[in-house]
Amino acid sequence: MDESNEWHARISHAFAVHARDERYVLDRYEELARVVTDPGTRFLIDLIVEDEHRHHGFFERLRSSAAVTPGQDDQIVPLPPRPDLAQVPALLENTRRFREAEEGDVETLRQLEHELRSVDDERLWHLLVVVMQLDTEKHLRILRYLERRLEEELDAASG
Repeated sequence: MDESNEWHARISHAFAVHARDERYVLDRYEELARVVTDPGTRFLIDLIVEDEHRHHGFFERLRSSAAVTPGQDDQIVPLPPRPDLAQVPALLENTRRFREAEEGDVETLRQLEHELRSVDDERLWHLLVVVMQLDTEKHLRILRYLERRLEEELDAASG
């Protein structure tokens, strides 16, 4: 087995193990959510369950993708973006606009988070704004990746 196949087998196994472990944790969260009677606790557990469902779905797709021959997994986990060159300028413009909007949200959420610290023990608002800050960082990471890929497409076409 060459080094590439060995690496592929190791990654495939890691995805499968994580998907299995993730399913176990997700089942435990769902069990807890069914028995919790406090609305605040239930709300927070449900937020985690939603994320865990998405994470489990990601790892199932990664596991399935790693189990097929490279190049045949485009329907499971698509290849990195390579849109039609005619669409790249508009996509890049929109991606930049979305990134700028998300970057604006960073400061707005930071100010709101600071303002809500005073009610941290009375309301879930502070925690939810902090969670939205984390989501905003995730969105920025995705948009920056997409922006870089689109810029590379334009550079390759003009160079």
